[in-house]
Amino acid sequence: MKQFKQTIHSANGTSFHDTVITTTVNKLIKALGKPVHGDNNGSDKINFEWKMELEDGTLFTVYDYKEYRKLDLDELIEFHIGGFDVFDTEKALWVISHELEQVKDEWDSVIDDHKKINLSHYYRFEKWEEEHQGFINFLKKYYDVPTRKPVEAKPRIVAHDVYSTNMFNIEYKEVYYIVRHNEYYDDVNIFEWDILDDDGTLPSKEIINEIIDICTPVVVNLN
Repeated sequence: MKQFKQTIHSANGTSFHDTVITTTVNKLIKALGKPVHGDNNGSDKINFEWKMELEDGTLFTVYDYKEYRKLDLDELIEFHIGGFDVFDTEKALWVISHELEQVKDEWDSVIDDHKKINLSHYYRFEKWEEEHQGFINFLKKYYDVPTRKPVEAKPRIVAHDVYSTNMFNIEYKEVYYIVRHNEYYDDVNIFEWDILDDDGTLPSKEIINEIIDICTPVVVNLN
């Protein structure tokens, strides 16, 4: 069930509070419904606008701003989210983002699967996706979605900090692990790797090996 609806109330007094979301017009139509304004001729500051209301009555607007051109409905655009204050716009951003996750097409799922294959490539691919959106839209229009293989679950580095040791937070199959690494440990009772799950329990040898494999290339030499 959607957490918002198109509002019948006036949005006068809402404004921009630096909250934005990057997506396409078509995806917003799937997520939010038909815009209340959609001339798309580039003659005004706004081509498309949605006026919405959250379940708790919070009003917000979503609109492109000062593109001054006809927009491709499948190109990535930075849309403004308007509200009476920044708390309203951030709340709306969270709900919109969640709804956009529900309307992804099969090609979007293929792209998401690719990002999961190797964490170190994720942000690089995010940038590539933005720069080659036209090519991605071409694939979606003229080609069938390739058959997808299930992505094998692998440990994921959530955070990595370096103090006197390398400290990792790892997520693996919905369990979080705390990992410490110090190459100078040489006492027989202290190990180079110290790995516990979020309940303070030592994981299985198989999981330990998988976590060490993903953390080792990221370890910072503390010499």
